[in-house]
Amino acid sequence: EILDINLVRDKSTGASKGYAFLAYEDQRSTDLAVDNLNGVTVAGRVIRVQHTKDYRPVKDDEGQLIDTTCAPEAVLPPSLQPAKPKKEKKEKKRRPKKHR
Repeated sequence: EILDINLVRDKSTGASKGYAFLAYEDQRSTDLAVDNLNGVTVAGRVIRVQHTKDYRPVKDDEGQLIDTTCAPEAVLPPSLQPAKPKKEKKEKKRRPKKHR
């Protein structure tokens, strides 16, 4: 299981620099990722997957962890979206009819 993803971006433009760091829950998962993904072609490009000795989650200037996950929020099609709560209808007060 992946614990953290750090997609490295250019600070001035925000564009991806073309590499990322992933932290896995256990060493076995890391070894499997390196063994099975190194040299694989993705979107027409050969990727290189290696181990790093000192993975450190990204922190801001105050030392707080920054959420570096790069996956966009899932957008569900309307048919799968949860139903919106129905608004309660206010009862209309009926005025008595005036006789002429």
